[in-house]
This record gives sequence, structure tokens and C-alpha cells, in this order.
Amino acid sequence: MLAVLIIAAASAIATLVPSSAEAQFQKVVCMLKGDVLTTSGEKVSGATVLIYHGSERVASTHTNSDGKFSSVVPPGATYRVTCTHPAYSYAEVDAIVPETDKYLEVPVHITVKSMTEGQAFSLNTPVFEQMKHNPKLTLAITVYPDHAIRSAKKDAAQVQLVAARANAITSYLLASGIGASQFTITQSKTVPEGQFPRSNQDSAAATGKKKKKSKSAGLMPQYIQIVSHFG
Repeated sequence: MLAVLIIAAASAIATLVPSSAEAQFQKVVCMLKGDVLTTSGEKVSGATVLIYHGSERVASTHTNSDGKFSSVVPPGATYRVTCTHPAYSYAEVDAIVPETDKYLEVPVHITVKSMTEGQAFSLNTPVFEQMKHNPKLTLAITVYPDHAIRSAKKDAAQVQLVAARANAITSYLLASGIGASQFTITQSKTVPEGQFPRSNQDSAAATGKKKKKSKSAGLMPQYIQIVSHFG
């Protein structure tokens, strides 16, 4: 009789205390439901979406054919939601999930920019930051002299100038955390007509005046051409 009572009591307690799996499910009451669109409103499928709480990654998912994604998260926290795709810019947003004891859906909207093969960039754009998140994105960079190099001997100063500019942007990229395998640099001997401002040297040559010293060998954005490629 005593044994029967003990079994009955244990059964009653089991019905009152949920299993660890059930308890965990009861705590998960919020759902991040989001979409990823381009700046022109196109749906982005196949994007990788990572969700972080602080520095800890708590979830990972992908967008479907409609550019949508969803993920279950605990309430009462702010999450950082990141989005990567080989053909689009990296993006991240914050999702604030309030404290709640009921099921709650929190909308998340992410907008990305298209990145196409052969797209031109300047040093003023955040393309280098994008490369840190997109290892398939590489850059073909061409640096130019102030004026065309017709003779290595007569135009030795221009040869040195274009080499110095190549070294300057190489140092700049490496210091920015961009790996050497993610870019190539070509030193041009010519200057595309009308692409760059008329240099002091060319102006002086045209007027017969004495040539001035070459321009700075540092980062000269107007003398650097950057084009994207996808590996």
C-alpha cells in the first residue's frame, strides 16, 4: 500500500514539474521575423543571417526565396542581426526584444546594396569594410602617374611616383585589415584622357613654363581606379 502511495505521489509531482525540454520551450516566447531587400526593393534569397547577443552568436539562418527569415530568441535583450551575401553589401541592424511572458514576433528589416562585377569604387566608399565580411570580393586597382610615361629614363620621376602610389595604397589596405590575396595593383604608364585633373606638369608643358615638382606620392584618390571582382 505504501509503495502504491509513493508511486502515485511521484506521478503527481511529475505532472506539476515540466521536463527540462518543456521548461526551455516555455522560456522561448519571441520570434525574430525579418526580410532582406535591396535598396530598389528586390528580395534577396540565400543570404546568411547571423544573430548575436553581445559577442555571442545565438542563432544562424538563411533567407528563403522571398527574402524572409525567422529565428526564435529569448525575450528581454537587444540582438545584433547581420546579413552577408556574395553579391550584396554587408549590413547589420539591432533588434530590440522586450521582456514578455507571451509569444511575441519582432519585425526585422535589412536593406543591402547590390555589388556587381566590374563595379567601380573610390577610396571614399566603405568597400574596404565590405571586404572584411565578404571574402569572395576582390579588387583590381590601377594607379596612375601625373602624366604619361613615355621614357623610363626621361620620365624617371613619374615611374617613381606611380610606384610610390602603389606602395601607399598597398600599405593602406593591409593596415585596414585587407589581406594581400584580396586585391591586385597595376601600375599604369598612361593616363586616360579626361579622367583625371590636368596636372601641373602638363599645364606647364603646354604653356612652356618650367615644370614644377611632382605631386605627393601618398594616397591620391583621383589617381587610383578601383574595380570589384567576385571569386
